[in-house]
Amino acid sequence: SSFLKDKSIRLIWGVGASTQKLLEKAGIRTFSDLLRWDRKDLVNKFGSMGDRLWFLARGQDARVVSNNDRIKSISNETTLFENTNDLSVLEGHLWRLCEKVSSRAKAKGLAGFVVILKLKSSNHKLITRRLTLRDPTHLADVLFRSTYPLMEASISNGPFRLVGAGLAGLCLASLFMNFYKPSFYEEILTCYNYETRNPTVYGNVIRGEVECSKSSKKRRTD
Repeated sequence: SSFLKDKSIRLIWGVGASTQKLLEKAGIRTFSDLLRWDRKDLVNKFGSMGDRLWFLARGQDARVVSNNDRIKSISNETTLFENTNDLSVLEGHLWRLCEKVSSRAKAKGLAGFVVILKLKSSNHKLITRRLTLRDPTHLADVLFRSTYPLMEASISNGPFRLVGAGLAGLCLASLFMNFYKPSFYEEILTCYNYETRNPTVYGNVIRGEVECSKSSKKRRTD
Protein backbone atom coordinates (compact mmCIF):
# COMPACT_ATOMS: atom_id res chain seq x y z
CA SER A 1 0.00 0.00 0.00
CA SER A 2 1.22 3.47 -0.88
CA PHE A 3 0.11 4.65 2.55
CA LEU A 4 2.67 2.41 4.27
CA LYS A 5 5.45 2.92 1.75
CA ASP A 6 7.40 5.49 3.77
CA LYS A 7 6.30 4.31 7.21
CA SER A 8 8.75 2.90 9.75
CA ILE A 9 9.19 -0.85 9.98
CA ARG A 10 8.45 -0.45 13.70
CA LEU A 11 4.77 -0.51 12.71
CA ILE A 12 5.08 -4.20 11.82
CA TRP A 13 3.75 -6.51 14.51
CA GLY A 14 6.63 -8.12 16.40
CA VAL A 15 9.27 -5.55 15.41
CA GLY A 16 10.56 -4.08 18.66
CA ALA A 17 13.49 -1.82 19.40
CA SER A 18 16.15 -4.54 19.11
CA THR A 19 14.74 -5.95 15.86
CA GLN A 20 14.46 -2.45 14.44
CA LYS A 21 18.16 -1.81 15.12
CA LEU A 22 19.08 -5.10 13.48
CA LEU A 23 17.07 -4.27 10.37
CA GLU A 24 18.39 -0.71 10.17
CA LYS A 25 21.95 -2.05 10.15
CA ALA A 26 20.98 -3.83 6.94
CA GLY A 27 19.53 -0.60 5.51
CA ILE A 28 15.90 -1.50 6.16
CA ARG A 29 14.15 1.46 7.77
CA THR A 30 10.82 1.69 5.95
CA PHE A 31 8.32 -0.60 4.24
CA SER A 32 9.77 0.45 0.91
CA ASP A 33 13.22 -0.73 2.00
CA LEU A 34 11.79 -4.06 3.10
CA LEU A 35 9.79 -4.57 -0.10
CA ARG A 36 12.96 -4.22 -2.19
CA TRP A 37 14.43 -7.34 -0.61
CA ASP A 38 13.87 -10.77 -2.15
CA ARG A 39 12.33 -13.36 0.11
CA LYS A 40 15.37 -15.63 -0.24
CA ASP A 41 17.78 -12.85 0.76
CA LEU A 42 15.69 -11.95 3.82
CA VAL A 43 15.66 -15.59 4.94
CA ASN A 44 19.42 -15.91 4.44
CA LYS A 45 20.03 -12.73 6.42
CA PHE A 46 17.46 -12.99 9.20
CA GLY A 47 16.25 -16.60 9.20
CA SER A 48 12.59 -17.35 9.94
CA MET A 49 12.04 -13.75 11.02
CA GLY A 50 13.02 -12.62 7.51
CA ASP A 51 10.47 -14.96 5.99
CA ARG A 52 7.73 -13.61 8.26
CA LEU A 53 8.69 -10.01 7.52
CA TRP A 54 8.52 -10.66 3.76
CA PHE A 55 4.88 -11.72 4.08
CA LEU A 56 3.85 -9.06 6.62
CA ALA A 57 5.31 -6.29 4.46
CA ARG A 58 2.86 -7.42 1.76
CA GLY A 59 -0.10 -7.60 4.11
CA GLN A 60 -0.07 -11.40 4.26
CA ASP A 61 -0.44 -13.07 7.65
CA ALA A 62 -0.87 -16.83 7.97
CA ARG A 63 -1.60 -16.78 11.69
CA VAL A 64 -4.93 -18.38 12.64
CA VAL A 65 -7.49 -16.01 14.07
CA SER A 66 -9.62 -17.60 16.77
CA ASN A 67 -12.67 -16.24 18.55
CA ASN A 68 -12.40 -18.93 21.20
CA ASP A 69 -9.36 -17.53 22.97
CA ARG A 70 -9.75 -17.34 26.71
CA ILE A 71 -10.64 -13.89 28.01
CA LYS A 72 -7.91 -12.80 30.42
CA SER A 73 -9.45 -9.55 31.64
CA ILE A 74 -12.42 -7.22 31.30
CA SER A 75 -11.81 -3.50 31.46
CA ASN A 76 -13.14 -0.11 30.50
CA GLU A 77 -11.49 3.30 30.43
CA THR A 78 -12.27 6.87 29.53
CA THR A 79 -10.18 9.87 28.49
CA LEU A 80 -11.15 13.03 30.34
CA PHE A 81 -11.97 16.32 28.60
CA GLU A 82 -9.67 18.13 31.02
CA ASN A 83 -6.76 16.90 33.15
CA THR A 84 -7.80 16.76 36.79
CA ASN A 85 -6.82 15.51 40.23
CA ASP A 86 -10.22 16.43 41.68
CA LEU A 87 -11.15 13.26 43.53
CA SER A 88 -14.88 13.97 43.34
CA VAL A 89 -14.71 14.20 39.53
CA LEU A 90 -12.58 11.07 39.18
CA GLU A 91 -14.86 9.26 41.60
CA GLY A 92 -17.84 9.72 39.33
CA HIS A 93 -15.96 8.43 36.31
CA LEU A 94 -14.68 5.44 38.28
CA TRP A 95 -18.18 4.48 39.42
CA ARG A 96 -19.53 4.51 35.86
CA LEU A 97 -16.57 2.48 34.63
CA CYS A 98 -17.13 -0.10 37.35
CA GLU A 99 -20.76 -0.41 36.28
CA LYS A 100 -19.70 -1.02 32.67
CA VAL A 101 -17.13 -3.64 33.66
CA SER A 102 -19.69 -5.32 35.90
CA SER A 103 -22.27 -5.43 33.10
CA ARG A 104 -19.79 -6.96 30.67
CA ALA A 105 -18.65 -9.56 33.20
CA LYS A 106 -22.24 -10.56 34.02
CA ALA A 107 -23.13 -10.77 30.32
CA LYS A 108 -20.27 -13.24 29.83
CA GLY A 109 -21.03 -15.14 33.04
CA LEU A 110 -17.62 -14.29 34.50
CA ALA A 111 -16.19 -12.95 37.75
CA GLY A 112 -12.69 -11.97 38.77
CA PHE A 113 -10.32 -12.32 41.70
CA VAL A 114 -8.23 -9.26 40.76
CA VAL A 115 -9.48 -5.68 40.48
CA ILE A 116 -7.46 -3.21 38.42
CA LEU A 117 -7.21 0.56 38.51
CA LYS A 118 -5.57 2.38 35.60
CA LEU A 119 -4.59 6.05 35.64
CA LYS A 120 -2.67 8.09 33.10
CA SER A 121 -1.22 11.39 34.24
CA SER A 122 -1.07 14.61 32.23
CA ASN A 123 2.54 13.79 31.26
CA HIS A 124 1.37 10.40 29.89
CA LYS A 125 2.81 8.36 32.76
CA LEU A 126 0.75 5.20 33.18
CA ILE A 127 -0.11 4.06 36.71
CA THR A 128 -1.62 0.61 37.24
CA ARG A 129 -2.74 -0.70 40.61
CA ARG A 130 -4.01 -4.23 41.32
CA LEU A 131 -5.74 -5.76 44.31
CA THR A 132 -6.42 -9.47 44.79
CA LEU A 133 -9.75 -10.21 46.45
CA ARG A 134 -10.53 -13.01 48.85
CA ASP A 135 -13.41 -14.12 46.63
CA PRO A 136 -14.17 -13.40 42.95
CA THR A 137 -16.78 -10.79 42.06
CA HIS A 138 -18.62 -9.24 39.17
CA LEU A 139 -20.51 -6.70 41.26
CA ALA A 140 -20.06 -3.01 40.49
CA ASP A 141 -20.22 -2.09 44.18
CA VAL A 142 -17.40 -4.43 45.13
CA LEU A 143 -15.31 -3.35 42.16
CA PHE A 144 -15.78 0.31 43.04
CA ARG A 145 -15.11 -0.08 46.76
CA SER A 146 -11.93 -2.00 45.95
CA THR A 147 -10.53 0.41 43.36
CA TYR A 148 -11.52 3.70 44.96
CA PRO A 149 -8.93 3.45 47.81
CA LEU A 150 -6.29 2.68 45.19
CA MET A 151 -7.21 5.83 43.31
CA GLU A 152 -7.32 7.85 46.52
CA ALA A 153 -3.79 6.70 47.39
CA SER A 154 -2.54 7.64 43.90
CA ILE A 155 -4.13 11.09 43.69
CA SER A 156 -0.82 12.87 44.41
CA ASN A 157 0.47 11.60 41.03
CA GLY A 158 -2.12 13.69 39.18
CA PRO A 159 -3.53 15.52 37.45
CA PHE A 160 -4.90 12.70 35.31
CA ARG A 161 -6.15 12.56 31.75
CA LEU A 162 -7.41 8.96 31.74
CA VAL A 163 -9.01 6.61 34.27
CA GLY A 164 -9.84 2.94 33.86
CA ALA A 165 -11.15 -0.02 35.85
CA GLY A 166 -11.00 -3.74 35.23
CA LEU A 167 -11.25 -7.33 36.40
CA ALA A 168 -8.66 -10.08 35.92
CA GLY A 169 -8.10 -13.55 37.30
CA LEU A 170 -11.38 -14.50 35.66
CA CYS A 171 -13.45 -17.58 36.32
CA LEU A 172 -16.98 -18.75 35.57
CA ALA A 173 -19.41 -17.04 37.92
CA SER A 174 -21.52 -20.20 38.08
CA LEU A 175 -18.63 -22.05 39.72
CA PHE A 176 -18.66 -19.91 42.84
CA MET A 177 -21.99 -18.10 43.19
CA ASN A 178 -23.84 -21.11 44.52
CA PHE A 179 -21.31 -21.58 47.30
CA TYR A 180 -21.72 -18.15 48.87
CA LYS A 181 -23.43 -18.03 52.21
CA PRO A 182 -26.06 -15.35 52.97
CA SER A 183 -23.72 -13.77 55.52
CA PHE A 184 -21.17 -13.23 52.76
CA TYR A 185 -23.74 -11.50 50.57
CA GLU A 186 -24.70 -9.26 53.44
CA GLU A 187 -21.04 -8.38 53.88
CA ILE A 188 -20.22 -7.48 50.29
CA LEU A 189 -23.47 -5.97 49.05
CA THR A 190 -22.88 -2.49 50.37
CA CYS A 191 -24.41 -0.24 47.76
CA TYR A 192 -22.80 3.05 46.87
CA ASN A 193 -25.02 6.11 46.98
CA TYR A 194 -23.53 8.42 44.37
CA GLU A 195 -25.65 11.41 45.37
CA THR A 196 -24.26 11.49 48.90
CA ARG A 197 -20.96 9.78 47.97
CA ASN A 198 -21.40 7.44 50.91
CA PRO A 199 -21.88 3.70 51.02
CA THR A 200 -25.26 2.54 52.29
CA VAL A 201 -25.34 -0.84 53.99
CA TYR A 202 -28.24 -2.93 52.79
CA GLY A 203 -29.77 -6.00 54.36
CA ASN A 204 -30.78 -9.37 53.00
CA VAL A 205 -30.53 -10.58 49.46
CA ILE A 206 -33.92 -11.59 48.10
CA ARG A 207 -34.12 -13.14 44.61
CA GLY A 208 -31.26 -11.07 43.24
CA GLU A 209 -32.40 -7.87 44.92
CA VAL A 210 -30.97 -6.02 47.88
CA GLU A 211 -33.59 -4.70 50.26
CA CYS A 212 -32.63 -1.63 52.28
CA SER A 213 -33.53 -1.84 55.94
CA LYS A 214 -34.05 1.94 56.06
CA SER A 215 -36.20 2.22 52.95
CA SER A 216 -38.76 0.27 50.95
CA LYS A 217 -36.72 0.78 47.77
CA LYS A 218 -34.94 -2.19 46.26
CA ARG A 219 -31.80 -2.23 44.19
CA ARG A 220 -31.04 -4.83 41.54
CA THR A 221 -27.77 -6.75 41.94
CA ASP A 222 -28.04 -9.26 39.14
